[in-house]
Amino acid sequence: MKEQVLFWPSVDDKTKNILLQDAHALLYTPANEHFGIVPIEAMAVGTPVIAVNSGGPCETIIDGQSGFLTEGTAASFGKAVLKVPSLRREESMENVEKSFSQGRLGDELEDIIGKLLLAPKKK
Repeated sequence: MKEQVLFWPSVDDKTKNILLQDAHALLYTPANEHFGIVPIEAMAVGTPVIAVNSGGPCETIIDGQSGFLTEGTAASFGKAVLKVPSLRREESMENVEKSFSQGRLGDELEDIIGKLLLAPKKK
């Protein structure tokens, strides 16, 4: 059976969620990209992310657990794709839950607000 690669530049949310859930991995190719929500969306449904080792992905992907950080070359991405079967999809979901869930971010926001309220006022 021949594997097929499809390139869709834009899809609706329902289609995007189905594609992310069924994907073996998400290739995130921008270099020096800011935070980026796409890798988080993929990992939230258990899809590992292969991304360039720069910018936002360095803060969101645990290399070798929730995906792979690699050089921005076709050869590097290809090597990482071959390693995807070694990953547990649960690692990606756990990474998102631990670091980026609504509860986690809410707790962090409460901590920041509490510190601001207790901080001495500057004159």
